[in-house]
Amino acid sequence: MPIDELNQAERNGIVAGLTIFSANDIPAKFSAPGDRASSGVPFGMDLMGMPWSEGKLLGLAYAFE
Repeated sequence: MPIDELNQAERNGIVAGLTIFSANDIPAKFSAPGDRASSGVPFGMDLMGMPWSEGKLLGLAYAFE
């Protein structure tokens, strides 16, 4: 989906905000350069867990990075 797309329904941040589930966004890499982004577009990975699982999610995010 384009970076300027207003409707980003596939992102877990929306679900986490509505359900009080814990969520963490982790930078993953850059996409290939294209017409709209000469150096690529950064994208990441979302981790989502049960309520009160922030400690575990932060540990997983740290390990991934």
